Amino acid sequence: GPCDGDFPFCKVSDINGDCIYIDTANNYVSLAVVKEQKFNVIPQNSILIAKIGAALQKNHRKINKVECCIDNNTQALVPRRQDCIKYLYYEKDFTHSRSARYVHLSGKRTESQGDKQIRHQGH
Repeated sequence: GPCDGDFPFCKVSDINGDCIYIDTANNYVSLAVVKEQKFNVIPQNSILIAKIGAALQKNHRKINKVECCIDNNTQALVPRRQDCIKYLYYEKDFTHSRSARYVHLSGKRTESQGDKQIRHQGH
């Protein structure tokens, strides 16, 4: 995929590993592609996790330091309160649980999500 663009396009391979934060990805998408494909723009300080595979079983996750987009094998947990992001990161086992304290966003916008959950800042 392209190495430049307006948003990192995070995949499961980008959230593997031991570091906590992510601010770059192996692929990027332009604002035009985001609009054309109706991708969700994930707000910064969300938790990116895998939906399937070994990365999910190993509870690999990252906190994104910049707005990004994600593919269909990844999901974002967007805390309603930013002061709980580290708690959620360290204390939650995302392999089995769900919580009312965050909003789930997937790679593409659906009719039920609408534009209310999409936060698009600075572009």
